Amino acid sequence: MRKVIISGLVLVIITTLLIIIFQGGPNSEEVEDADIHNEDEGTSDEDEESELVDFEYDPSDFMIRAYRPLMRSDSFEEEGEGCYEIDEVIERGNCFLEVINDHLTFELNYDQTQFYFPIQQERDDWEDVFYFEVGDEGDLVDIELLNYAEEYEDEFAGPQGDLERGKETLMAYWYVFSSVIPNEYRPTLERVYWLDAQELPLLAIYRPPDDFEILSLVISQYVGGYDSPVKVTLIHEFGHYLTVNSSELDYSNGLYEDDPSLCEQYLSYNGCAKEESYINQFVNLFWSDLLEEHESIDWSEGSDDYRDFFEKYENHFFNTYQGTEPEEDIAESFTFFIFLDSDEVEARDQMKYEKVDFFYQFDELVELRTEILENFYNLSLEDGNRY
Repeated sequence: MRKVIISGLVLVIITTLLIIIFQGGPNSEEVEDADIHNEDEGTSDEDEESELVDFEYDPSDFMIRAYRPLMRSDSFEEEGEGCYEIDEVIERGNCFLEVINDHLTFELNYDQTQFYFPIQQERDDWEDVFYFEVGDEGDLVDIELLNYAEEYEDEFAGPQGDLERGKETLMAYWYVFSSVIPNEYRPTLERVYWLDAQELPLLAIYRPPDDFEILSLVISQYVGGYDSPVKVTLIHEFGHYLTVNSSELDYSNGLYEDDPSLCEQYLSYNGCAKEESYINQFVNLFWSDLLEEHESIDWSEGSDDYRDFFEKYENHFFNTYQGTEPEEDIAESFTFFIFLDSDEVEARDQMKYEKVDFFYQFDELVELRTEILENFYNLSLEDGNRY
């Protein structure tokens, strides 16, 4: 039985994406009991039959036909060029954000009405189909067809779910993700998976069962083609990667699962947070008084515990999903950090804005914010598409 933790719910124009972060791998035969941070026991070589296929990554094969043309390109280019004249990093980022807001499309999640029950789901019907390996330069270098691929092709052959569509979809999303997120900020993001998640459209970060030091991007068959609003989802997922990678957490091969008391900092479902990690500092500031109450919540379907918890601390969160756990809170706060003007953040005194302001204390993240926004601008300008 596979147990996953839902890690986001974002509405986009194309489809509703259910965003998750889970461990153990959709292809694993068994995930141990209790919680998502339990290690997978792995599978045998016989269970993991796969086929390595030579692959040459050429974005031009799919890129142009995937997106909507960028309108008013002259104005877009002129406004963006003006941003380069701003020396101060935060203000330059705000400038690119304004250009993106005027000419591209995105919508942050402010939904405080929809509640998610339960947070955990047990699934034994999800299967990995294939994955791309990510090379040292951040490009896709090999494709590995897993043992489920042949059955998948027989069952889902056609425009909605066949292997070729899966390859194109993964390449399209990775093209945007890798163009916007600098390679040095994702050193252990080494695979991109295509997942049969039945009827659910999923975009996720997860750990393969064979190496807890790496993270992977996974997309399921019912996720639509990339469109500009999906940029918010991609940044949310990068927020997960940024805060649960091996430089931030100590995994110790299940040591903390066997004895949680050994973790002296925040114990994430992915591992023990290092003292100076982003998530440990974030939890100490914003969750230290909430964790005990949060841990007592009854997540069973029909319970009002979470609704009561959220409404009690409504000013702590922009949206309901942000309150489901610290991992989601920091990923969503990071997303708002990227896409909210710093002046708006500074002008507000609610805790949810303090969480956004948290990231401004880190010079490297301030630089990264501006670089991400600049990269969205540059990519859209270069290709003439709305990214």
